[in-house]
Amino acid sequence: MQLHVSVLEGNGSEIHLLSPFSAVELRARSTSPHVFAGSLLSAELGIIPGNIAYNKEFLVHLHSLVRDLMHDDAQVTTRAAEQENGFVFIIDRRSPAAEINSEENVDKEDIIGVFLCNNFKTDASKYRPNPDYLLVSSKGVGIFPEKVETALLR
Repeated sequence: MQLHVSVLEGNGSEIHLLSPFSAVELRARSTSPHVFAGSLLSAELGIIPGNIAYNKEFLVHLHSLVRDLMHDDAQVTTRAAEQENGFVFIIDRRSPAAEINSEENVDKEDIIGVFLCNNFKTDASKYRPNPDYLLVSSKGVGIFPEKVETALLR
């Protein structure tokens, strides 16, 4: 995903908002709070880890899309069917271990969330967001599963 910076001016100060939508795209959309990923703490530092105040409404929207779109994804259901009780991790595609069945170690900041598995299956109610997930990490801006990213940009 790409993040764009939009500058809002008012009362002699500027707020630098981050959104997956450009300024032109934002004008054509509603200004729902969930279209803004957050804001820059310091405009001079740019989009880097630790310089973003995340928008909770954006993160809630993101996780609801992951929950609703990924619980019946073929890779998720296949991985769930392999374990009586366990977990299926949804990993940010910027991570080298982005494949759902990957055996590589994954940094906790790259785990978007997890589906709990019971009796070889999972469902949307068993999704848990990862509180340690970082939308912007040292590896860059998050890259979500394709169907989540497509829905987010709709």
